[in-house]
Parts: sequence; C-alpha cells; structure tokens
Amino acid sequence: FGQAPEVFRGVFNQTVSWGDNNDTATFGGIETGKVYYFTINVKVDDSVTVDKKIKIHLSGDKLNHSGFSRDYNGTLTLRLGQPKPDLAVDFIDPVPLYYYIPRNQLPDTVPLTATVNNNGGEIIEQAILFFDATSGSYFDGVQLPRPMAKDTSVIVNAKIDFLPVAGRTYAFDVYSSTTIDSDPTNDHDSALFAVTDTVFSKTDDNFTDTISIPGTGIIGTVFNFINADTITSLSVFLINPVPGDSLNMELYSMTVAPDTLIAAANGLIIPPDAQTGWFTMTFSDTVIMPATSFFAGVFQRTPDRLNMGISPQKFIAGGNFVRSEGFTSFDPAEPLGSLYANSYMIRVNTGHLKKAPGSSVGIGALAE
Repeated sequence: FGQAPEVFRGVFNQTVSWGDNNDTATFGGIETGKVYYFTINVKVDDSVTVDKKIKIHLSGDKLNHSGFSRDYNGTLTLRLGQPKPDLAVDFIDPVPLYYYIPRNQLPDTVPLTATVNNNGGEIIEQAILFFDATSGSYFDGVQLPRPMAKDTSVIVNAKIDFLPVAGRTYAFDVYSSTTIDSDPTNDHDSALFAVTDTVFSKTDDNFTDTISIPGTGIIGTVFNFINADTITSLSVFLINPVPGDSLNMELYSMTVAPDTLIAAANGLIIPPDAQTGWFTMTFSDTVIMPATSFFAGVFQRTPDRLNMGISPQKFIAGGNFVRSEGFTSFDPAEPLGSLYANSYMIRVNTGHLKKAPGSSVGIGALAE
C-alpha cells in the first residue's frame, strides 16, 4: 500500500522534497521495512577547477507526522581541483619464457602478481584489480588500498590459487576497475600460454619471419627444466623446406654458453612432398634431463637454406646461440642481425619421468 513513487530531482541551491506532506493516512510514498536509495546528479561546469563542498540536510517525519522529525546534516566534497586518477597495470607473466609448457614444468600452484601504478590524482573511492582467464577458468578480484596517492605503486597478489590444467590455453586479462580513470588504455595487461602434456616451446605455431645461418653450422635456443623429465624428441619449424636437405638436432649442456654434447637425435632427409611445418627427430635412447638449463639446436648443412621460423613471442635476449661449422665454441646469435633477436621455433618434446625407488635422477633412474 502507499502511494506510487514520486520523481526525485535534485536542483542546485534549492530544497528537494519527496513524498506527500499532506498525506496523513499512509506513508507518503515510503513504506516501512524497505531501504531506499536516492541519487542526485550534480552537473559542474568545466571551468570550475577547485574543490567544492555541498551541504546536505535530510529531514523526515515519523508516521502521520507525529513525534520529532528525523534530521541528518552532512557535507560532501567534490574534488574538482584534483587531477583524475590514472591506474596503470603491469601483469607479471606467470610463464614468461614459453608459450607451450608441460604441466610438470610448472609448480603445483602458480602465483599471479601484478604491479599497479597510480599516475594520476589520489584515489579515494573503491578500486579493484581483476585477474580474469579465458572461459571462466580462473577469476579473482583484489581491492586496491585506498586512499591511493599520486605516484603510488603497489604489488598485488591474487588471493585464489591458480592451478593450471594440461590441455588448456590460458589467456589472462588483468585489469583495474575504478569510478574515474583518466587513461583507460593502460588499465589492463595480458598474458597468453598453453599448458600441455609433453610440448615445450617458446612460440605457438605462427611465424613472423625466417632465419638461416650465413654459412653452415648449428643454431638454437636455451630451455630450462624446473623438474627433471625425459626428452623423447626435438622438433623444428621450417618454412618452404628444401627436399633432399638433411636435418639433425642436438642437445647440449649449458654454462654461460652451450658446451658439452648430451645427445644427438636421429637425423632425417626432407621428403619430396614436404611442406611448411614441424619436423621431428627422435632419440634412439630416451634422454633423462635433470632440473637444469640446456641448449637445443638444429644443424644447417647447406649455406643460407635452413629457413627456420621465428616469432617475437616470449623473446628474452641472451638465450640464442650459434656455432659455425669447424668451430668448437658457441657465440650469441643476436649479433648476426635483428631477425636473430626473436624466439626460435624449436620444440622439446618430453615424456613422463618415473623415478625408480631409491634412485636419484639421472641415467638409469627411469622406472617402467
């Protein structure tokens, strides 16, 4: 019961009334046991650049206007003289070196962390940082501290554990949400990676260009195992491969550069009908690799004719090496030119390491 809701319009410097002051039989449009929210929109001219205060007086009578009135007095400050907040988000890629990564080369729980900088004015209202992954596979929201002063930087850790699942691609979008943000172009950041059973690679299947060696030799990139695993084969992505050319791939241990040969994969001859794509070479004996860094490289037997795919995806400088035919030591590959400062399309294909009871990881530690 009670009368229909009435229009509630705020007019600057005037009294705002709501309800029927002459209604003594009912509640003047306000029912008992309910909560009502009233909003007044105040338009401020763009020329006003200093803070303004608004005084508020709320008054309400009891039922049938009996008894004392209920009054509230307060003040609101419109922070017109302050620069608008500007939240800039930098998501720390949880898998910074690889696009494809086997599940057992990730920790049980993967931390999700972002840095949020306020490049604008102080934030006094609620601000939230959201960690959002594809198809609802992960979602979390963390409130940012407030007030958050200008030029303040905070490190934000997700509260909910992220447990990656093999066979799923994770496209993370990490973004801030606040009432006012002067530059919405920098309030989000992203990361993309795919968790696999066996494939270990810095890139996906898309290349942006190709490289070859000026001469003959071996070229490749560094990988790192955080857990011991077996390596069953190596793969390289070639563009317009030349039929009849021979392919060989090798594993080397790492110090500051590749040094000692670990194992050589079985080579192959590129068949007449070969097309652009992945070429895989297996090992006669499964390689058991401890938790360490190692180098995987591919030989170019014909000068300037490897045509290996490259991509800027997940590239970090200092991880690519080359050794020319007839030399014994490896050199950084990036000085060869700007194309060599990319991620190389080489894959390490892993197995499933089973440690024999009482053995340490290494040769002979593989259990059936």
